[in-house]
Amino acid sequence: MTDKLFQSEPGLNRVGYIIYHNVYMDRYLISHQGLVKSCKTFFREAKNNKESREILVNTGWQLFEKVVRLCLALISGILIARYLQPEQYGVYNYALAFISFFAAVSNLGSNQIVVKDLVQEPEHRQEIVSTAIALRLFSGISLSISASGISLVFIEDKTVQILVIIFSLQMIFRASEAIEFFFQSRMEFKWIACARNLAAGVATVLLVLAIIKDQSIFVLAVISSVEFLASLLFLSAIYIKQNHFFSLAHISLSRLKSILRASWPLIFSGIAITVYMRVDQLMISSMSGNAELGLYSAVVRLTEAFCLIPLAFIQSTFPKLIRLKEQNEQAFYSALQNLYNKVSLMGYASVLFVSLFSKELLGILYGDTYIEAAPLFSLLIWSVMFMTLGVARGSFMVTMNLTGLYFKTVAIASIINIILNYILIPEYGAFGAAAATVVSYWFAVHGACFFFRPLHRTGNMLTKSLIFVR
Repeated sequence: MTDKLFQSEPGLNRVGYIIYHNVYMDRYLISHQGLVKSCKTFFREAKNNKESREILVNTGWQLFEKVVRLCLALISGILIARYLQPEQYGVYNYALAFISFFAAVSNLGSNQIVVKDLVQEPEHRQEIVSTAIALRLFSGISLSISASGISLVFIEDKTVQILVIIFSLQMIFRASEAIEFFFQSRMEFKWIACARNLAAGVATVLLVLAIIKDQSIFVLAVISSVEFLASLLFLSAIYIKQNHFFSLAHISLSRLKSILRASWPLIFSGIAITVYMRVDQLMISSMSGNAELGLYSAVVRLTEAFCLIPLAFIQSTFPKLIRLKEQNEQAFYSALQNLYNKVSLMGYASVLFVSLFSKELLGILYGDTYIEAAPLFSLLIWSVMFMTLGVARGSFMVTMNLTGLYFKTVAIASIINIILNYILIPEYGAFGAAAATVVSYWFAVHGACFFFRPLHRTGNMLTKSLIFVR
């Protein structure tokens, strides 16, 4: 797969060399100890500043949740990948990729909008949360029915049809995210961590039992959806125990309209993001087969694990950015630059680690069958850099009410991704899809900033964070 690519294209051969050796980053991070210096600087700031300590504590809770869930997800993913093998694992992930297009719509782009409202209007907490839950339940049920119906009409494979129906239930259970927004706005991430970890633990135990008893692929899919249901039940119990309640009387039509009016560009942005995150999996399946998709899906799943730490840091920082924007614009941009710098640093650290140990990671975690995907892993890990910077930039755009512009950037990136996939996948298979993903991620997050005047400043800030790592 990748040997053909490196032999036929001298330019890409040089790219492969960079991917495997990362000479510049080796010298910078090791000789200049950039990573160590940045860590010391961050913890020194946290010691002397109350808000930094608050961010650190909440990042810690999120990291606790992410690490536990990462371990459980790796165990589950490895067990499923080994149990199903690449061909069936490809089918499993094809159904997940199909449902992801509907899931992108089901959240209605409301995530950061609801958090923003809760931070700015804490006195209307019950109205905001009740309205957000009602909105998510309605959209989840509607899209679950739509996804199931479309799969029955347009997908011939009966196995995929049933998997899509099972996975579609997750969109209904993800109404729990509306409760998470409440805890996020109050910087109380420990409750989210407890509920999610408990749900993931239940699902992992059920998965192990199912594999021991040699259950079908459909049972594995049901267990995947059960995790979302358990998370909804646990979060609801915590919310109610703290004397907060859901009430139909508190569902506000004007609030609902306000959320949709502010978030509609993010709905389309979510669709566009899903296109350039998942369309490659659908195209690999149709152009290169399910076995190739199985290898690619295993690498994607492992790559996404490297996003957890920077995403936790970004999520903890978001409420602070909202407050700073209202209080002091200079302090806001300073905090934003610091956020970009830290996220870039974490991205480079991930690239360096995977470039050195990709074969060992795949061999230990997934088995010898998946080792051939090591070059693919070394390339795709670069997407972590731009994916997490994209989330950080998204916080800036929501705060600045630039959600319409956000949609334009990801829409263009989606088109680029589809075109590159169409060109590269027939010739280079999953490696071509990985290259298309990295390029489109970079454009959506960084390159597109220089095509839109309101984003020039943040584009320059991103450039600074990518070049001057500190």
